[in-house]
Order: sequence, then C-alpha cells, then structure tokens
Amino acid sequence: MGITEILIRTAAVMCFFEPKVEDYNVNLFMNLIQLDGYNPLAVKGVRFHLRKDYDFSAGVSQEIDVEKLKAFFATGFTPGELKHFVEEEGIQLTYTFESFLTKVMLAAEEEQKAEFGEGYWMDHWTYNLDLVDSYLAIYPDKAGEFYFKPTYRFFESPVRVKSRKEKYVKSNGVLRQYHAVAKIEEKVAKASANDGVLWIRRDFGEGDIYHTNLYSKLFILGLVKTATLAPFGLGVEMEGDKPGWNDSLNGLPGMFGASTSELFELKRLLTMLLEVEQGGELVLPVEVNEFLQNVLSEMEVVGADANGLEAEEMEQRYWDRVTTHRENYREIIYKGISGEEAVFSLDEAKQFLSQLLDRVEKGIEQVESFSDPLVPTYFYFEPKGDITREQGGEGRHWVPKPVTPFLEGVVKQLKTSKDSKLARTLYEKVKASDLYDRKLGMYKTSMSIEAEPLELGRAKSFTPGWLENESIFLHMEYKYLLATLKAGLAEEFFEDMKTALIPFLDPEIYGRSILENSSFIASSANPNEELHGRGFVARLSGSTIEFMNMWFVMMAGEKPFRWVGVSDGEGGQLVCQFSPTLPDWFFDEKGEVSFKFLGKTEVTYVNPLKKNTYGADAAKPISVKVYFNHDEGGTPKQYKANKLTGDLAVAIRNGEVARLVVELG
Repeated sequence: MGITEILIRTAAVMCFFEPKVEDYNVNLFMNLIQLDGYNPLAVKGVRFHLRKDYDFSAGVSQEIDVEKLKAFFATGFTPGELKHFVEEEGIQLTYTFESFLTKVMLAAEEEQKAEFGEGYWMDHWTYNLDLVDSYLAIYPDKAGEFYFKPTYRFFESPVRVKSRKEKYVKSNGVLRQYHAVAKIEEKVAKASANDGVLWIRRDFGEGDIYHTNLYSKLFILGLVKTATLAPFGLGVEMEGDKPGWNDSLNGLPGMFGASTSELFELKRLLTMLLEVEQGGELVLPVEVNEFLQNVLSEMEVVGADANGLEAEEMEQRYWDRVTTHRENYREIIYKGISGEEAVFSLDEAKQFLSQLLDRVEKGIEQVESFSDPLVPTYFYFEPKGDITREQGGEGRHWVPKPVTPFLEGVVKQLKTSKDSKLARTLYEKVKASDLYDRKLGMYKTSMSIEAEPLELGRAKSFTPGWLENESIFLHMEYKYLLATLKAGLAEEFFEDMKTALIPFLDPEIYGRSILENSSFIASSANPNEELHGRGFVARLSGSTIEFMNMWFVMMAGEKPFRWVGVSDGEGGQLVCQFSPTLPDWFFDEKGEVSFKFLGKTEVTYVNPLKKNTYGADAAKPISVKVYFNHDEGGTPKQYKANKLTGDLAVAIRNGEVARLVVELG
C-alpha cells in the first residue's frame, strides 16, 4: 500500500463531497497511465504557467508591481505561492486577490508533475476504476462525453520493463527474475531537461503531445493487462519489480509471482467498457493495434486448440507467445509512436473486449479451481527442468504454486460478484476460515504464512499477529467491510460493524482513542495475549477513505443519480433517488437521521416505525420535501414519489437545494 493509492482513493471520494470537481481527478490520474500499462510512483501535484502576453494593467496599479509579477510568472507557480508573493511583496491590487487569482488561473496552462520513483507497482492502475465509478455515480448523464473527450495523454517514464532474457537469472541454483526495470538513458536526460516530466508525443517524440479519449486509454490498459496474465491465467504477473497492495510480499516478484486481485479488477475494467453504449469510437495508435491483433490471434489459436495439443501444452505455448508479443510491443513504444491511428466503431471495440474478457474469465475459473475453500490471492511459479537465462523463458513450462489465502483476493472477488447468494456463500466461507479472528470479531490480512517460503518477503520476518503477518491491517479489513456492504450483505455488515469498526471498540483494549485509526491491530495469532486487539501506528489514510465510502453508500446509496433514457419511457432525464442502507438502531427516538449530501444539502430521513431500510420488510422512500436555498424558511415543495427527476435532480446536484426531508414507509 503506497501514497499513490491513497491519493487516488481520496480523489475518488471527492466527487461525493464536492461535485464541482467533476472529472478533473479522473483526467489527472489517468494521464499518468503509460502505454506499457504502468504509472509513475511519485505524483507531485500540479503547477501552472501564465501565458506571456497576459495584461496586468487592469488589476495592478503600480508599474513596479507589474514588473515584480512578470518576474514571478516567468516560471511555474501554484495559487498558494502567488498569494504568498503578493502579500510578502506588498503588491497593490485594484480588486480582491480572489478575483485576481481567478483571472490569472483562466489565463494559465496546467502542468502535471510526476516521476518514476521506484519499480512498477502492479496494483496502482486499479484505483483509477474507482475514480470512474465515483464520477458516474454523480454524473451518469454525461457518460458519453466523459468517455470520449480527447483530453487524455500518456505519461512517459524514462524507465522500461526488461525482457525475459534480460531479467531472468540463476540465484542459488534456481531461476529468478531480478532487477526487472532499467533506465533509458536518453530519456533520463530528456526528462531532466523538461523538469522531470515527459509525455508521449507524435512523430516518435518530436511532434505534439499525443492525445486520446478515456475509453481508448482504458481499452489499451485492459489489453496490456490481459496480455500480462500469468501462465494458465492464474493472476496478473508481478513483472515490474514490485508487488501490489501488500508490499510486504516483496519477494514474490522475483519468484515469478502473480496476483489474482488484479485479475478480478481486470474483469471489472473490461466489463465497464462493455457497458458503454454510445458516444464515440475506439482510437488506437497503430503500434497498439498491431499488438492487439497479435494477441487476439493467439487467443483464437489457444481457443480452437488448432494443433490438437493437450490443454496444458497449449496454455504454456499461449503464455510464451503472448509474452513475446508484449515484449516486442514495449520495445516499439519505448522508441516512440508515429501518431498514426486505427479507428474502430463501438461495436467492433466490444467484439475485441469480449475476446479479452473471455480470456480473463477463463483465468478466473482456473483460479477458483484452487479454492480450498477460498481462492488464493497469490501464486508463484517454478519452471520445469533446468532452463538457462539465455533461453529467456521461451518454451518453458511452469508449475503454479498457490500461496495461503489473503483477505485481499476475497475482497476483489466480492467486488465482481453480481449474485448476492454467491456473495453470501463467500462471506460465510471467510467467517468460517482462519481469516476471521474469532476472539476479536475482526478480519486478518491472511491466514498463517508459517508454511510459506522465507523468500516470499519481509512479512515472513514478523511475529504472527504483528504488522503484515496475520494481523488486522485496518485498511484491508475496511476494504472487506465495504465490499460486503456493496455486495448487498447488509445484515452481515452491520453485525461485523459492532466489533470491526474502530468507534465500536473498547478503548482500554484498543489502547488509544477510538476516534483515531491505526495502521494495524495485533490479532489473536500473536503469542502475547496482552497485545490482542491493540492498535499500533496512528493512521488516517487508507482506512479513513474506505470508511468515508461506507458512509456514503449507507446514507445515500451507491449510485444516487442515474440517467433514464427515452427508451425507458421517461423521456430522457436525470433521476436522483436515495437508497439508504441503515439498521433500525441508526435512527434517533423520533425515528430520524440526517447527513450532508454532496457537501451542500442536508438530508433527513424520517422513519416513524424505525425499521431497517434493507431486507424483506424494509422502509423505503415514499415522499420528499424540498427546501430550496432561496426559500429555506418557507413552505417546502412536497413530492409524493420515491425519486426526484429532471431539473430538480440537477438542482440537487448543483447545490441549489438547502434541505431534503425524505419520508420512509
């Protein structure tokens, strides 16, 4: 778990509190996805450059102040730096600083800042999908424009992923992949000359910055990740030197490790693109299209079993050939792209996506065949026979080795489960397993890893129940609780809440304020019973974001806005419909509970019978009183309906409604 995830996950919930953010954060973080499917580790914010012909005369009264400002704007700036400069230099403005800043920002160009950092973490791309989901939960009516605006670019790190021949080595008599990335020296120099930032440009780096739409960029990401599946489709390979969320398994990449978490997320990505109905076209650089056609051809061969080979042999050959195509593709794009494009209709794009998804689902079937009773989150692979480094993996046969189940894989499996019965079955399996700490009523990061090889990573060096070794890692536990809530397991969620959420804990056992999250909690697997349930390392990052997401789903519903098209019989309009998931004990003595919706509108649920808002006898919205900003103290408009539509829904989203009183019945 790193700062990049925290930044993206924080950005993903911002739309729930300030809708005016719109798709800014989607653009910001999706721009950093590279053509090779990775992204830089260090996100360094945004700076602005004011156009050189900006006229200061209207806002600055003294010529000396004009000269000072010209000198200041000769380089990039942030709004905070500008405010400090104006105050420290005593710049005399003819209107307020806020008005001056607004005019300057409208005349400035934004510049993203990021840098490679270290390694390529395999999970960072997945959090961008949360950004997309959050935006569409608030702006479903803008989906077409959202997916097809040509405002996206590709970050270009001066670091490449090595081929198998370069990174495969013998270590203590066994084959490993180490030092899997390498600097491209000419790009390092070029990045240094460009303040550390490079973008893919046309004409092999000599032309304009290459732009595309979000749909096409997500398609390319899905293609690359599908082509990075491990043998037999058992997860996505850790081929870029770094693991995923659980960075304590830092030995896995060298052991030819793979993660099923990203496999489930890949299914989510491809499904998301298949659900896009209209708005534009799939536009691919010709270099990407060649890669796509090569991968699809290999899929057709392995699917048809053209040579009559045994299934295992076919899978081994498929992996080898697709890996070669991926290596060749990267060798091409690291040298740059021409800018020429191949264009496909949405129907054609969906045919491609269906083929990719079919491959991913076959991989998931293989992963689930290893369930005992839970799916492994990780695999590592051992080669058959004594293969030398020079052979580069070609023709190699691999033997998969599942790692004991971790909670992370279950979380991702739940996220892609559309069947509430299957979700409940999975939940019950987790509750019956050693992932569940029965003494504490909490969920551990993993089962015992005692039998796993020491090479797995630093997690093996910790005492059980401590840090990443079988403890309660709060961020991952909260991810699991959120997944159960979104899967429709409300009863189970609220039962677990009483023992797993920090505000419900006994401070004497927790060892700190229950208003403060921890990085981890020592589980009952720890040999020191005095530590059981005690929190360590104060933390207000990942777990807090998951908690905010839980709160939003509980209070408003996962998707409070939806777009109803003409074909649905409602003339094409925006709909706002609250779907709270709240237990009876959440309501006060008057049967009421209130929350702030989208940072502006106070919403009060009135539940006279104090019933659950979920389950067979659920209390549901039946009428709404609307108080607009301009007449909050007056008579509200009352709607005998469970939803608000059209201009009224837009007004709520725009913050023009001060208060809503929703009657449940």
